[in-house]
Amino acid sequence: AARVDHKHAMPAAGSGLSQAVQSDIEGETNQDTYIPPDLVKHSPGVAKFWVKYAGDSTTVNDSYNVGSVSNPGTGDHTITITTDFSSANWCATMAARTAGTGSDIRVETMAAGSLRVLSGNGSGAAASTYECIAGFGTQV
Repeated sequence: AARVDHKHAMPAAGSGLSQAVQSDIEGETNQDTYIPPDLVKHSPGVAKFWVKYAGDSTTVNDSYNVGSVSNPGTGDHTITITTDFSSANWCATMAARTAGTGSDIRVETMAAGSLRVLSGNGSGAAASTYECIAGFGTQV
């Protein structure tokens, strides 16, 4: 007799499986729906934006959902997010690297659509080699 792998079996045609909507994904509602690739970004555990940029300029090495990175002063960057968060109550995680010394990076201000970050080398001098930032939360 043929063995059926029920764990990976596709639902029968007409089984009622439907596409999840944003609110169900964000609320992690348990139901018989699927999340299409274009809506995975609404899952609470998925970064809503991320960026790696040069600490001494506005050169972006790579990013997702970032409109721009400005550098009004040494060790001072503002990241503009393309699709805003629902409010300023989201979480940023970040890291900085300065060759040969420790790095310090901190949030100066947060808004629904932007983040201002200040960085230095731990000895008072500013500007890291590169900075990496990601944001988690609910988007509009």
